[in-house]
Amino acid sequence: MILFGPRPEYDNELPRLLADSILRGDAGFAQHHLYDRSRPLDAEMSRLARDTWHVPYISLMTLLCSESGCIEYVAPGLPIQSDYAHFTLQGSAYVGRAVNARFPGIFESR
Repeated sequence: MILFGPRPEYDNELPRLLADSILRGDAGFAQHHLYDRSRPLDAEMSRLARDTWHVPYISLMTLLCSESGCIEYVAPGLPIQSDYAHFTLQGSAYVGRAVNARFPGIFESR
């Protein structure tokens, strides 16, 4: 079993926020709409996975976000999320490649 942490969450659908970002000419618009609750939840899930459940944990927040913000596009014009809660097909492929790059062979041993 592998436990995946929460993905970055926004207060509206990411594609809508990205469209607003373009219309406003504000490249950081979507980042201002990230929920603060995702990082503490990620930290708590990581702790529980390690100390209580003893399962590998993959932090999507660490994988997809940095100090400057979270990944919004996987390619020009292709958002990583299709709505409020789901990755696009390309976004899912991006996450899969990122997980495999960070944790080589993690899926093969399960």
